[in-house]
Amino acid sequence: YNLPHYPEQSEDKYAGEYATVDERVKTYGMTVSTVDGLMGEIVQRIDDLGLRDDTIILFMSDNGHSCENYHIKPNHTSGLPEGWFYGAHGAGYTGPYQGTKGDFTEGGIRVPCVLSAPGRVTEGVVSDNVVCSLDWLPTMLSLCGMDCQPPKLFDGQDLSESIVPGTWEDQERYL
Repeated sequence: YNLPHYPEQSEDKYAGEYATVDERVKTYGMTVSTVDGLMGEIVQRIDDLGLRDDTIILFMSDNGHSCENYHIKPNHTSGLPEGWFYGAHGAGYTGPYQGTKGDFTEGGIRVPCVLSAPGRVTEGVVSDNVVCSLDWLPTMLSLCGMDCQPPKLFDGQDLSESIVPGTWEDQERYL
């Protein structure tokens, strides 16, 4: 998925949940609810097919929330009407962290990441470890039993040894 991202394209069935909130919160909230619902359908289908134990799910963001304020311009390739508001414009929340998308502060770069791989990674762990999106390719290859040792082909680090059951460790790492 590329959601929640521009243009925010949510399912109308979530409109009622956000009927009384500010428009920017409404559009962003509906989009996040759409992602949640669709991801739930994917996981349910994986379960229904009996593939859950053989499936790795990685869900993460690429940056902090946006404060951009965009409207669809004439002849936009999305097909949405001209003037359609499609920017969250500050509707996200970074908790105690300052900054937003484009900032090199905690609010701009600290993002959620959820990894699920039954029997392959420790379940229920919340970590403040520094992880870069580049780390996920070598980590996934390793979790799938594929060799990603030198010669080094990737900029990221294989994190699999620190997230397998019984071995989760907080790592001190500087980027």
